[in-house]
Amino acid sequence: MFRLALAFFAAAASVAAAASPAAANETAAVPRCTSAQLGTTIYLQGAGGSLAGAMRVVNGGRRCSLGGRPQISAFSATGRRLLTRTGASPPRWQLASRSRPRGWPSVVLERNQKADIGLVVRNWCGRSGARVTFRALAGATGELSAATVLRLRCDAPGAGLSLSVGPFEPVSSG
Repeated sequence: MFRLALAFFAAAASVAAAASPAAANETAAVPRCTSAQLGTTIYLQGAGGSLAGAMRVVNGGRRCSLGGRPQISAFSATGRRLLTRTGASPPRWQLASRSRPRGWPSVVLERNQKADIGLVVRNWCGRSGARVTFRALAGATGELSAATVLRLRCDAPGAGLSLSVGPFEPVSSG
């Protein structure tokens, strides 16, 4: 039991060291991205009764930073807000057992660099092939939006669309 506790505390210390003050100071001076400088797209693919992918942003302007987990809502093609249940999902780098990105949870984007907001969509009870717009409210960054067509099964009529939303993450260039 003692060895297990010691291993846990050693692992916690290494995670704390990865989020060093030096990395935080490096991104503190970088201005927040604005919605005006970010292009937004969405990509989703089938994943066992759900759609998984991301809302991707591309920086078209000066160096800037993003961070946190945006609030995402869904809207019909006519602009009506759809009933949506939203929950948090862990960062995709964590789910894939990759190392923590440098400076994370802050993401610094140079011009033309990309970041993702991980998404999993479930329980679409609307018309198959309907166009849905996802809008992300990202604090000082403002509103980001992207539209896609949904073809997905309805598991719980009347329960609304279900979204699992991850935090901003850098897109690796590899």
